[in-house]
Amino acid sequence: MKKKKVGLYLDAGPACGGTYQYNHLMLEALMQLPASEYEPVVFYGSPHWQSLLEKNQIRGQLIQVPKIWQKMAGLWRRLKFPLSFWHHFAKWGHPLARAMLKEQCSLWIFPSQDAYAYLMPVPSLAAVHDLMHRYETRFPEVGAKKEYARREYHYQNTCKWAKGILVDSPLGKEQAMESYQITANACHVLPYIANRYIVQIRPSIDFDQKYSLPKKYLFYPAQFWQHKNHENLLKAVAICRQTIPDIQLVLVGSPKNHYQQVIELIKELKLEANVHILGLVDEQDIPEFYRRARALIMPTFFGPTNIPPLEAFALECPVAISDIYGMKSQLGDAALFFNPLDVKQISETINLLWLDDSLGAELKNKGKTHHENKGFSQFNVHFQKIMEDVLFKKYRT
Repeated sequence: MKKKKVGLYLDAGPACGGTYQYNHLMLEALMQLPASEYEPVVFYGSPHWQSLLEKNQIRGQLIQVPKIWQKMAGLWRRLKFPLSFWHHFAKWGHPLARAMLKEQCSLWIFPSQDAYAYLMPVPSLAAVHDLMHRYETRFPEVGAKKEYARREYHYQNTCKWAKGILVDSPLGKEQAMESYQITANACHVLPYIANRYIVQIRPSIDFDQKYSLPKKYLFYPAQFWQHKNHENLLKAVAICRQTIPDIQLVLVGSPKNHYQQVIELIKELKLEANVHILGLVDEQDIPEFYRRARALIMPTFFGPTNIPPLEAFALECPVAISDIYGMKSQLGDAALFFNPLDVKQISETINLLWLDDSLGAELKNKGKTHHENKGFSQFNVHFQKIMEDVLFKKYRT
């Protein structure tokens, strides 16, 4: 049987948070496909990936698209010219399109939900991580008029041109089908898992000097977007401080549209001694934050799936998260759940996590079991099945 040549395009870097982790996971899964049946090809747009590929002895090719082509693609999308014309144009001169076509892959995987999934004239399997611009329009980072229009154009074309769509959950599939008339056979559920190497990663030798963490703290790794809901978390911490003066919260993540409001709220609530903002920290240090944390607390408004709870399970860190978008069906009884709009309920959850040692031990054990039951081997089985479905069955024209 002739091997199927499958390509993967990696673009997201560590600053992209969960999208980067998903890129990493897809790279691992591609390398685990049976070598007798599949031939992998890896292109990457961010130099960050080079050392990782070399370390794992994976052949990859860096292709950086000149700014002129980036501007032309952006203009084409803004003016909403027909993409069929763009595909003919790209075949002639776009460096990434030419390189991909030269490889003659049966399929290219785009895990970053970027525009190349429909701008490249190749058969694609494209990730759709969430459609929160449709379901959470109150947040400007997704619901502002221009941003909403940009996202709609992006997802409409992704779903129109891709041979297959990857989503993270049954709810994600339901939302994609509801929003863009995708057939059930063309939409594939591949549940997220934590990077399998996360438990092996050791912190930098100067970890303690770099961060000076409190001995006991709650942890929230999230970019400072408004939908991450740092505001209600801080208000809940302020309530807890009335009975737990030494309550500590550690926040990591890059500044975004709500960062300044978070800083101002910390001052207003007089939480300077209780809240530690460390910014974007080194990737290799993140697992140690989980290991040392009393618990992960994640009051986000977005779903259907978030990666931090899965990482926390792998690293035996108790989890409390918003009860939204099917989180209970994904995390089961291995986490505590709360209403992200209810500050009092968040504060009560914090009290439980901070004070109840037996509850913490129980959550650690349940999280570890959840991780072991839904680990990398299961992910690979799902991934290979999707490859077979997309490559050997014609759901799309």
